[in-house]
Amino acid sequence: MSYNAVEKSIELSPAELYKFYDADGTIKTYNSGLEDITYLSEVYKPEIIDSDAVELTDETEAKTLTVRVPRKSSIAGLFLVYAPIQQIWLSIYRKHWNDEDAEYVAYWTGM
Repeated sequence: MSYNAVEKSIELSPAELYKFYDADGTIKTYNSGLEDITYLSEVYKPEIIDSDAVELTDETEAKTLTVRVPRKSSIAGLFLVYAPIQQIWLSIYRKHWNDEDAEYVAYWTGM
């Protein structure tokens, strides 16, 4: 079943993979589910994490994406006192838990 077919299916829910990184490399990898997910040799640990829906437009202007994590997560800790010196990038990938032939899809990338 293709990613788009599964996306339109009510029975199968997407899991989101969140990769936070800076110029020195990966800081943390999380997923929105209950189990570890390995993708491109990196283990994405379960975390209470979610984001707003990505808004697709024809405009070239950057849009804001809000990501929510628990206050005690290590990523939130980077922003509690002040913004980190280095820019933190985020890549979000999506897959479907219940689809054995699940495709990983780059959903959003930005800082």
